[in-house]
Amino acid sequence: MVYCGKPSKSCAECRSRRTKCDMLRPSCSQCVRAGRLCKGYRDPGDLMFRDESKGLIAKAQRQTQKAAQRAGTANVVSGKSPKEEAASRIRIGKQLDTSIPAGLQTSPEDHATAFFFQNYVPDKGVFPTGGFQYLESIFNQERMGQAVADSIASLGMAGLSNLWKAPDILVHAGLKYQSALKLLSSQLKSPDEAVADQTFAAVMLLGLYETNTCHNRGSMDAWTRHITGATAILKLRGKRKLSTQIGRGLFIHHRSQVIANCLQRGVAVPEIISECNRAMPNDNLVEAAATTLAELYIKYANLKNDMEREDHFGCSEDIISRACAIDVECAEWARTLPIDYLYRTVTVKNRGVEVFAEHYHIYNNLWIAMIWNNYRSLRCVIHELVLLHLRHFCQTHKPTELLFNDPDLFSRQTLESEEVILQSSQEICASVPYILDFNPNVKEPHRIPRAFNGNLLLWPLFVAGTTEEVPSQQRKWVISRLRYISDVMGIRQAMPLVYSLSQKADVASWDGENLSKPDEDSVLIAMEIGQEVARQQAIARENTRRNSHQSLVPSQDYQTSGYQDLISNIVSYSNPPAHESVYPDPTALPKYHVSIYQRDPYQIPINLGERGRHETLNMALGIPNFDEGW
Repeated sequence: MVYCGKPSKSCAECRSRRTKCDMLRPSCSQCVRAGRLCKGYRDPGDLMFRDESKGLIAKAQRQTQKAAQRAGTANVVSGKSPKEEAASRIRIGKQLDTSIPAGLQTSPEDHATAFFFQNYVPDKGVFPTGGFQYLESIFNQERMGQAVADSIASLGMAGLSNLWKAPDILVHAGLKYQSALKLLSSQLKSPDEAVADQTFAAVMLLGLYETNTCHNRGSMDAWTRHITGATAILKLRGKRKLSTQIGRGLFIHHRSQVIANCLQRGVAVPEIISECNRAMPNDNLVEAAATTLAELYIKYANLKNDMEREDHFGCSEDIISRACAIDVECAEWARTLPIDYLYRTVTVKNRGVEVFAEHYHIYNNLWIAMIWNNYRSLRCVIHELVLLHLRHFCQTHKPTELLFNDPDLFSRQTLESEEVILQSSQEICASVPYILDFNPNVKEPHRIPRAFNGNLLLWPLFVAGTTEEVPSQQRKWVISRLRYISDVMGIRQAMPLVYSLSQKADVASWDGENLSKPDEDSVLIAMEIGQEVARQQAIARENTRRNSHQSLVPSQDYQTSGYQDLISNIVSYSNPPAHESVYPDPTALPKYHVSIYQRDPYQIPINLGERGRHETLNMALGIPNFDEGW
């Protein structure tokens, strides 16, 4: 019943003619004067409410029909009837014990999907490609398939389980994961669906599920199987799919996963990855630089594979030559980067747990930060390999059996490699505050970054902490950041890395607060040791410059004309040839530091004005200025 307001007490004739009625009985004066028949008056009590039951029933029936039509269209993909879909959502909702009123009920899948897009899909402005941004483009062109929907739901539920420390939710994430696997198996039987963008994306999503729920060796084996399966799909798709933006985004994302997996297993990168990588368009300079760096990673992974197949300590000269040749290309890559890769170095006065040294980097976006860290990680592992074989060769050979007939090679190359590893690992640490959304304003609350940001740091941080050359204090800080990624951001893959680095650091108990806040005496001692090491290395370099100007030349198998030019111009102890600056005003370069080992980076001091904070624009990577200390 609907309340309609206060009804009029006038007779029917006066109401229809809109005349004033005196409501006399049995007939009003207006009707008597006009000679009309007065029909009397209505009962006000009967007119206070009106029956709307029939109209509401008809409206509800129309809405039910429209909803049934929409549900029927949506369930064409899932293969479920509307009743089955509704029953499934109600059943899972009861299992998760969601206490949402029936009128405002949101399914657990919707919660998980929202969590996934909030935490694992970055904005294109901060990460233009290489992540799950292509999902938005796919869904703008076609309806989301059930396999992708279940994959996303499983990832979201796993993230919520890790974040809330709720293992019950992880059980339902596993059910969604199994459902996605079954749907993918059926899709792969169809030649058309096997090469579809959604099929490729679903396999990538399931691979991320395995890394985010990593709890034993089996999870990493499953991740490898997903990577292998995605590579097989890439072969079916061919290079023609690279002509579309979605196809390029899928390949860039898969390329990074394949390289990481091959490095972990010590196997060669599949040839289809190299072929597609060479077929990538180079019209975008920022993406072209990433493609070139990926090719360098592929060369290094293939070198590691050759070492596994042979007695690698029996051919140390060849391995050192190939590793140094790749490192020369890395140095040239850094020299020729577009201006978009410039970043700032910001000095902080009161550093906290988030900042390792007294400065950190600010990049144009997360994509640039990730590429820089990939470059630094590659240089670290290359020089770790060089040091390993140099030391083994010197221990197993007589002094007369000189490597490359160079008597000063061991001391010179050891010094060079250690400097590269130290500088690269420290710059990885300097990038962490930016990637983890560090806010220098201590009065504002710290915002937990997206899980996507934490995934970007797993490999670089592990490389920065696992090398023998880094000081123990830096390794402990790396452990504390990985624990933050694991415990606060909910990325379980970081915990095995924490355990591995803790064993390496010989730490019996690793409390995050104790690792992150060293006592003042240890910090002062570390600073004094660092300054003394810097002084001794500067003296050693000066002596080396006076005694020798020879460079490390690769073996004959790898002495191409291109490498010879690079070696003569970069890996040299003489000043490199002058080159044209990317800046319009060369007079703005008051000082230019030359590294002893590969390149000629330069730094431009600038002032931020009223803040008075000193920042530095960095182009490429450079050894720190030893006149100012570490």
